[in-house]
Amino acid sequence: MCAAGVVIVVAALLPWKTVGSVHVQGTLGDGILTIVFGFVGAVAGAVRALTRRQGRWPVAGPAIALTLAAFTTLIAYSDVLSVSKIATVGLGLVLTLVGGICLAIFSILALLRRT
Repeated sequence: MCAAGVVIVVAALLPWKTVGSVHVQGTLGDGILTIVFGFVGAVAGAVRALTRRQGRWPVAGPAIALTLAAFTTLIAYSDVLSVSKIATVGLGLVLTLVGGICLAIFSILALLRRT
């Protein structure tokens, strides 16, 4: 879980879209939100791994935060697609989407294993 959160944080710093010859980083828009969500997910995953705490919050926290990150990325991705004639999707946006989905899935699986 921790690694997926770190991927999301790093991905926000990469280009999310290219308009003409200009690369637009995720930090100029929704990327700020995904940085916060990814950081929360990474910290929650690290706390769970280091303390082996079996409560629900160390798992539910990253699941909630990264589910929101995945939704934010889907919105941004659809925005880029809506202007696809002048913009192409960058690597940062794709990595944010994949990282958000992976962390949400891992968090939910860990929560299901707990119950």
